Parts: sequence; structure tokens; C-alpha cells
Amino acid sequence: MKNLIYVFILCFFCSCAPTMDYTWTKNSYKGKKFNKIGVVVVSKDQAVRNALENKIVSDLKEQGVDAIASITSFLPVNAPKSDWNTDQIASNLKSYGCDAAIGISLVNIKDRTDFIPGSSYIYPTGYYRYGRHIYTNYNRVYSPGYYEQNIEYVIESNLYDLTVNNIEINAMVWKGQSSITNPRSVSGGSKIYADNLVDYLIKNNIIIKPEP
Repeated sequence: MKNLIYVFILCFFCSCAPTMDYTWTKNSYKGKKFNKIGVVVVSKDQAVRNALENKIVSDLKEQGVDAIASITSFLPVNAPKSDWNTDQIASNLKSYGCDAAIGISLVNIKDRTDFIPGSSYIYPTGYYRYGRHIYTNYNRVYSPGYYEQNIEYVIESNLYDLTVNNIEINAMVWKGQSSITNPRSVSGGSKIYADNLVDYLIKNNIIIKPEP
């Protein structure tokens, strides 16, 4: 019973999506409907790019927002370094009909030592009779606190409006950072981050869903 409860608690916390730890929104930006959003993950790890870009695209499309992944369009795995130039990316996004872009990058990796406090719970051990009544006996089990080594990945996402003048200076309209601790896999970590990001952008009207 003790081990079962511990496994349940561990799975619950590991499955929770992270919140946005930091956000910034351009003063003049009030949210907008976009025709198509290009998703660009800046990473040398192609498995990460593929999983994260495609999951964000999938989540956006579920919200009715058209989107494309750069890895399957204008920035494939074998794309030359010149294609990663900011101006070239902007040009390619527009050629695919994108009027907005989401750029994602890993900005920090933190090694942490966290103290996990102990806990206790009670469980029934039997019954006893007192007069006409039957009562339940309980016992309390304590688990000690312990230290745990964790790796925290801090990820930043930027939303760009490609319809503005002077894209290099004026395009960024929103920025957000959140972290993932000890992701179990590339696909699992990508799902957690993508779900949290798209959920935040839609619920806070950073990206406004089209009318059904």
C-alpha cells in the first residue's frame, strides 16, 4: 500500500504541466487572429525540433489556428546555416503564407538539489467493538524526507507578428518562459511544454481563435 501511494503521487506530479514563470506582452498588442503561424524550434537536436514543432502545430490546429512546422517545410534537417538567418526565415515564413511565427529555444539548464519533505498517512488495521458499536482501528505510517537531484530545462517562446513594418524591431509581441524538470522522454517533454504554451496563448487571448 505504501509503495502504491508513493507511485501515484510521483506520477501525478510528473504529469502536471508547468506554468509560465515569466511573460512579457508588447504594450500596443491586444491579441490578434492570425491566418497561419510558423513554428520554429532553434535546436541542434533534430528529434527535439521534430517532436516539439509538430506538437505545437497539432495543438494550434485543434484550436482552429492554421500552423506549419519549419522542420517539415522551409527548415528541414539538412537546411544550410544560411537558411537560419533571421531575414531568410522571415522571408520563408511569408512565402508559406505565414503572418505570424512562434520561435522556441532552450535558454538555460539548471542542476538542482531539492529536499522532498516527509509525509504520513493513516490506514485501517482492523475493527473493534465497544458496546453496540463497531469502530475501526487505524495506524499511521511516516515516510522520511530526502534529497533529490533534478535537472530543470528553461524554455523561452516568442510570438512574432510578421505583418508589422520593420520586422526586426517591431515584430515581437509576446514572450514567455517556463521550465520542465526531468522530462521522461523527448515526446513526453514536448507534449507537456506544447500543451502548456498553446493553452496559455489561447486562454489569455494572445492568439485569438477564429470564429467557428
